[in-house]
This record gives sequence, structure tokens and C-alpha cells, in this order.
Amino acid sequence: MNYYGWNDCSFDVKEQIENLVNVLKDYLKNNLVGIYLHGSLCLGCYVQGLSDIDLIILTSSQMEANDKFSLMQILGNIHKRPAPLHLTILHTSDINPWQYPTQFQLQFSEFWKSIFESALFNNKLQQHDIFDGKIETEIAASIHLINQEGICLYGKPIKEAFPQIPEEHFWDSISTDIDKFVLVNESDILTISRIWSYKEEKRILSKMEAGEWVQSRIPEEFVYIIQSAVRSRYLEGHSKQYSITDLKKLKEFIVLKLVEV
Repeated sequence: MNYYGWNDCSFDVKEQIENLVNVLKDYLKNNLVGIYLHGSLCLGCYVQGLSDIDLIILTSSQMEANDKFSLMQILGNIHKRPAPLHLTILHTSDINPWQYPTQFQLQFSEFWKSIFESALFNNKLQQHDIFDGKIETEIAASIHLINQEGICLYGKPIKEAFPQIPEEHFWDSISTDIDKFVLVNESDILTISRIWSYKEEKRILSKMEAGEWVQSRIPEEFVYIIQSAVRSRYLEGHSKQYSITDLKKLKEFIVLKLVEV
């Protein structure tokens, strides 16, 4: 087995998360409302070396630009040691009352790390908040998953901290521009399967569970793609090459299912 959940993940990953929690508690102090884990570690399909550590952090007051600057530097020292971080910091007013797309205080990911480092190189950070006014649709999906399977690592219980996400906002957050979605690797293949499984089941499945779910619902000629994607990602731990023509046809088939009324 090459996949894990929070209870059986490696010591290194758990230690990294515990270190992150302690750093956030120390840095944010009384401003910290809670730290919430979501994503593959909550769904039992975390793959070391491939999966991110996904978190949402809630604060009780707005963060100043210089505080964001300092925290981004601190997070950079925890990132990829061993796992990549993908976290979002929200002020409670960003989600209560609920708004979509959702404003955020700070995000840390490989994408935002590169933007931060570029701004740092050009000496623009301490005078300019790179996150000011930024909004995102993906936060709706993250909170929906927290409400379903999330883990509170610190602070206010999930039911008290987060609103229920309107169905139309969640669906929009996972399906917008799906017709432009390109299947490149196992994660892409299983992600589009996961979107379809939610449309039918109204529950977020892990990518692995979605791969199992979709196999009986697609033409036989495409089953090998799903089987190979599940096996490669969760059992063998390496990527494979797929027929571009078959990937395109599989995507077209699933997209048609997604737009059916």
C-alpha cells in the first residue's frame, strides 16, 4: 500500500504538521481561531511524494502586510520538509456571512511561493500586499470537504467555525471550465472522475474511490486508463504514458455526463 490517512501517515509528515501548528499558534497567538486539515490526508489517500498537506486557518482579525511577509518566509522553511504545503488563511468575516468567490488573507503553495519570491527579489513586498483583494472559487470546495471529512487540529470545532456551502457554489467551484480541462497525468484522470462521482453521489470521494466508482460507468475501451491511473498513483508510485486520443475521448465522454440535466 502506498496511500495513507491522518492516523497512519509517516512520522515525518505528522511531525511536519505538528511543527506547523505550533508555529502558527506562536505567530498568530490570540488572533488564531483554528487550524483545519482537509484533502487527501482526511480521505485516506495521501501519497507521500505526490500529495500536498491541505489546510485552512481562520483568524479573528485582519493580517497586516508586514505580518503576511514574515509568515510567508516562515512557511517557506516548513514547505516540502517533507511534504508540500497548500494552505489558506481566512479572516472569519471572509466566510461569515458566506461570500462566493471568497476573499482570503494569505495563501501558501508552490504557486504563491514563486510569486512571493519574485516580489521579494524586486523589493516590492513590504510596500505592497500581494494578496490584497484576491478572491478564489476553490475555497468553497475546501470548506465543503472540511464540513464533510475535515480534521480540527486546533481551535474552534468545525461545526462552529464554518458555514454550510450552497450546493450551486460548490458545484461551480469544482466544475467551472471543465470543458477546457486537459488530462495529462493520473491526478487529472482521477480528478475528473471525482467530479462526476460527486454529481451522482453528492459526496466527495477520494481520487482513489472515484477511480473505483467510475470504472463501471465508462465504455470498456477506457477502463484500462482508470485502472492504470489508480494502480500507478496508489500502488506503484510512478506515472505512466497514455494514449492522447483515448484521454481526449474519455474526457469528452465524462464532460457530456457532467452537463446532462
